[in-house]
Amino acid sequence: MTLPRVLVPDRAVRSGWDVVPSVATLHHLCVVLRLKPGDGVLLVDKDGVAWDAVLVSGPEGSLLRVGDRSSSERVVRQAVRWTLVLALLKGDRTEWAIQKATEAGVADVVIVVCDRSVPRPAGQDSGRRTERLRKVAIEATRQTGRASPPKVDLVFSVDEAMQVLAADDMLVGDSPEMSVPLPESLGLVRPRYVLDETPGTLSLAKLLAAGQSAGGAVLAVGPEGSFSDREHALLSSVGFVRAGLGPRVLRAETAAITAVIVAQTVVGDMK
Repeated sequence: MTLPRVLVPDRAVRSGWDVVPSVATLHHLCVVLRLKPGDGVLLVDKDGVAWDAVLVSGPEGSLLRVGDRSSSERVVRQAVRWTLVLALLKGDRTEWAIQKATEAGVADVVIVVCDRSVPRPAGQDSGRRTERLRKVAIEATRQTGRASPPKVDLVFSVDEAMQVLAADDMLVGDSPEMSVPLPESLGLVRPRYVLDETPGTLSLAKLLAAGQSAGGAVLAVGPEGSFSDREHALLSSVGFVRAGLGPRVLRAETAAITAVIVAQTVVGDMK
């Protein structure tokens, strides 16, 4: 029988420790799965180490008591770092894209409210949406056996998304007046590609195979109608190269997961 999987992405654990899961995790274990005290679970810590654990009742509620390291459970660690920059899409398409990209092995997801995005969350709605998107990523992580979920951020412009990328890659511009770092002044840590359906655009697969992508890359996918001219100019100024996915016109969510799978197949852990 496959044990329920609980992720503890913020810390390493040790045998004999008691771990108090989140309210949502306890609800999933006790209400959805109907586990009782004494039932076993598999706990995966921030280092990707799997531990056998048991649900127990403590003085302040249910918790997990850590036992020995699991010797039989597969824990998937990400071999290559792929970052997906994806426009916020209509309906549940963003959630679908995050779910599938997580299953395929993306390490980071930056969801962007673009110039042409139809959904434009604000205030409490943006917080709730971010929480929901992160929950989708965690659920997909648990299902696939990954050691940790991708980091998911929601930002409100491509400009802000580039700041997130700069911070993640520890890029620092040479001028305090620059809102985003320029590749000429600092050198890019990872290649950056923006998906483009224009006929004749060099394919993502060829660019990845010819480039220095062994450590991963950033893949950007625009909304319905693509990025605006202003956004394309900004992406180009910070090192994004246009890349195609073949002759067909794909929906944004389809292009996102296709790009991740192509990347994983060419230089990632699906090859």
